[in-house]
Amino acid sequence: MFTRCAFRRSFDRREPKVTSARFGMAALVFLCLLTRGAWAGEETRPTPGEILLKGLKPGQEGTLKRSEILVLGRVSQGPTKHYPGMVPLAEYAASRMRDLGIRRGGVLLARDNAELVRYLKEGKVDWVSETPFSALYYQEAAGGDVLLLRWKKGVARYRTVFFTKKDSGIHSLDDLRGRVLAFNDLGSTTSFLFPVAILKQKEIGLVRLKSRGDRPPPDQVGYLFTHGDEVTVSTWVHRGLADAGAFSDLDWNSEQTTPTSFRDNFKIIYQSPLIPRALEITRKDLDPRIRDRLKQILLHLHEDPQAASMLEDYSRTLKFDRVDKNMAKELDNLREWYQRVRMEVAVPAE
Repeated sequence: MFTRCAFRRSFDRREPKVTSARFGMAALVFLCLLTRGAWAGEETRPTPGEILLKGLKPGQEGTLKRSEILVLGRVSQGPTKHYPGMVPLAEYAASRMRDLGIRRGGVLLARDNAELVRYLKEGKVDWVSETPFSALYYQEAAGGDVLLLRWKKGVARYRTVFFTKKDSGIHSLDDLRGRVLAFNDLGSTTSFLFPVAILKQKEIGLVRLKSRGDRPPPDQVGYLFTHGDEVTVSTWVHRGLADAGAFSDLDWNSEQTTPTSFRDNFKIIYQSPLIPRALEITRKDLDPRIRDRLKQILLHLHEDPQAASMLEDYSRTLKFDRVDKNMAKELDNLREWYQRVRMEVAVPAE
């Protein structure tokens, strides 16, 4: 049973705390049933590892069981960015499962992949939407099932591009030896994990640098994280803070991420194969009836005019697609790339 609780701040680097007489564990984060308006009006803003709880509707205090809540989860270092788009989707799906005993939809955010895997194993999260390398890690580490392909930001597939200044003297990936490469962050598929897998496949060694002033050995590629938006990667290359950068082709073609004034002085030295944009994963022991219903709801979501704005807010999702034979083959190929960076995928957030 769930007790009524107000928003509260509780941050611990190792384990989030929730004050509840019955539960007292991080699983209660899925009670974040936030509305867009209520979220925008709160003075307190969350930080990674923080738990926000909103009181249940009148008359529901102490009546909800865990099995009556459909929980959508994801890794996030920016809760205020992700909650508003996630909560309506969780509630929408839950509202169409009343006959299966689901009464509400909720959200649980984890600090990193390792924490989200634990939530999946412990049954605190039912369903996750993630980029492919993280999704494959959830499948391997927690036994999750690939449910659907998601057209995130309007596309079904994307790729990594390596780029540099036209006058850098860098013409291929081999030329990156002895140079500095800028990545976005540790969890990015196209701006860290996939580029690292590509360089490993080509037997090009990498070394993480401690600061921007450091240089790598002449036979290795040094790399740094910008820890900002993808525009920071292009900015570093433009300003000469890094010799090259890597991110998605979507970022390359985005005026916000790679302004024309930057792009005119850049060149692409390598493009990766296309990979799925995002995958929906369910926990392995989710009730098959709920899993099948969720699949049908998401597949037909784009056909509902009332869901258009919700999909737009959910990272500009166009629609969800089945994993057909061709996609299954793509995932098999992707697993070969994933094996090269599986240890990096599991690294906790910094």
